[in-house]
Amino acid sequence: MKTISYYVKPFVVILGITLTLLFNCQTDKYQEKTAETSQLAMATTEYPMGPVLFPRREGQTHIDSLYETSFYLEDLGNNDYNIIVYMGLKEQSYYASPNSSHTYKGRFIFDVETDDKIQLFDALSEKTILKEDIEPHCNGYGANWIRQNTFYKQPFHLNTSEDFYIMGFIQFTIEPRCTKEVIPFGITNKDGNLKIAITKC
Repeated sequence: MKTISYYVKPFVVILGITLTLLFNCQTDKYQEKTAETSQLAMATTEYPMGPVLFPRREGQTHIDSLYETSFYLEDLGNNDYNIIVYMGLKEQSYYASPNSSHTYKGRFIFDVETDDKIQLFDALSEKTILKEDIEPHCNGYGANWIRQNTFYKQPFHLNTSEDFYIMGFIQFTIEPRCTKEVIPFGITNKDGNLKIAITKC
């Protein structure tokens, strides 16, 4: 005569296999999540003002004791692109947002040549946490101070497939050193290969 255990045993085996697979899957997800958290913690430790959002690339990154800035191109499709400017801050440094009052001459400025080759559209966008703060130094004007790592995006439309080279720059006053910083860059289109890089002048 067959006992209840005879009928129950196969279900117990199947249940055991299912739980084992589920546990292994959850373990893998936990390990992936832990790795992501560790990478973020490492980035935040190296850059207390916020994790690094973009990798450094040769010719596209300028490094200073108080900040570093990098330039990138983002392909949006249909000959539309973003110029991305990444600003990483160090040693409790800060600067004025481009959204600050025009009376504050040290605010962040983005400028690029425009002709029949490229056409800018939409305004320069800023991705960060803004903290309005009025401080008396540097002529006493108030500003929206940027105190965390930030990136800017300027969209443009590519009007030609011809080779060209255009120049631009960013300018800002880095605090508390109170020095004017100017970083020039160039956009090159060569044989259909669009690139951006920091230039010397």
